[in-house]
Amino acid sequence: MKEAGDPGRHRTDHARDPRPDRTDRVKEMTAVSTNPFEDPEGRYLVLVNDEGQHSLWPSFVETPAGWKVALPETDRQSALDHVNENWTDMRPKSLVAAMATDATAS
Repeated sequence: MKEAGDPGRHRTDHARDPRPDRTDRVKEMTAVSTNPFEDPEGRYLVLVNDEGQHSLWPSFVETPAGWKVALPETDRQSALDHVNENWTDMRPKSLVAAMATDATAS
């Protein structure tokens, strides 16, 4: 028979369990894991790289190397509208150029 305090003994007294309730842990994880790229109340920049690709970027995050600001800080919907209006060809510029070269070579 196992003694009290033995790590192999099953615990049946959950009332004294010092661990937080699962609901509390889920709330904490949800608060921590909120995606700043999808925050409807967030402030955003629109970035563009040398290939003409656009990105919605949280304004509080540093602009990564190789990207420049195409639209200064604004609300999420305005940033999305800018991307939809200005990034109409999803192909990278280098692919567009290569396809144009292939077309003229034919």
